[in-house]
Amino acid sequence: MKNKRSNKNSKIKSFLFFLLLAIVFWGLTKLSRQYTSAAMAKIEYVHIPDGIEVDDNNPKVISFEMTANGFAFLMYKLTEPSLKIDIGSFYTEGDEKITIREEQLILLLTAGMKKNLSISALSKNELSITLSKIVSRTVPIIGNTNFTFKEGYGTRDSLKLQPDSIRVFGPSSIVNKINAINTKLISKADIEDDISITVPLVLPDNKKISLEANEVLLELKVTEFTQMQLAVPIEVVNVPSDLTVKIIPEVTQISFIISVDDFNTISATDFKLICDYSERDTSNNSMRPKLIRQPKYISKVEFLDRSIDFLIFK
Repeated sequence: MKNKRSNKNSKIKSFLFFLLLAIVFWGLTKLSRQYTSAAMAKIEYVHIPDGIEVDDNNPKVISFEMTANGFAFLMYKLTEPSLKIDIGSFYTEGDEKITIREEQLILLLTAGMKKNLSISALSKNELSITLSKIVSRTVPIIGNTNFTFKEGYGTRDSLKLQPDSIRVFGPSSIVNKINAINTKLISKADIEDDISITVPLVLPDNKKISLEANEVLLELKVTEFTQMQLAVPIEVVNVPSDLTVKIIPEVTQISFIISVDDFNTISATDFKLICDYSERDTSNNSMRPKLIRQPKYISKVEFLDRSIDFLIFK
């Protein structure tokens, strides 16, 4: 009984062995045959000389027909073939474009795949590669901020960046389109003290672009503000020489916002307030005061008297 079972197992093993052997020989036969099929390779640009860049809009893939045995096609499926273009071997100083003919492309493809195969019917009769010189350009830096101040505080100076401009390096086709570099957004609330912080710059998305620095110093002077009032005389202009005009009142109060630091440095002589007789309202014998001179560092200027009455004497 045991011998019969042993013989049966032996026959099954022999059958499986010869079946596997047949499959192997069949596979080897199939792989040894020649086939022609469409194929594709990624284009890689290598050995790029200093001072130039390959533009992003250059071809990235090339298709062709490949004739080879099954082993070569198997390797093609298992690996990602590439066409390596040695820019340095084709480039001459000053070139803005390189052109590689079809026969050169076939040689490069065949050498790169390192198999006994034949390549034909390329998707491109020639490969044109556009180049850009590496250039530098100085552009302004723009501070990107969201600042709010504590009540009664603010700034009388503009935001300062150190440096306020930066050199950008990269291909001329890209650099020439960059007009400014922004800082990353900096948000602060209830500010009452001076600000001096290092802020990162927003780097361009294109990896071919570089900056001479990645951050800048952001400074902002903060001061306390208060309201101030002054009595300022009113001057009447454009009065005919044969008339005498008396205005009521001759002095008016003006109010404005000023920094505490400047509170004791300002006087009525820093202002010039006029009424233009040629613009008088004859229906009610009045004129509107106009402020034609004031310090730059004040804000929210208001007059106590919006309308000035006048009397005419001949």
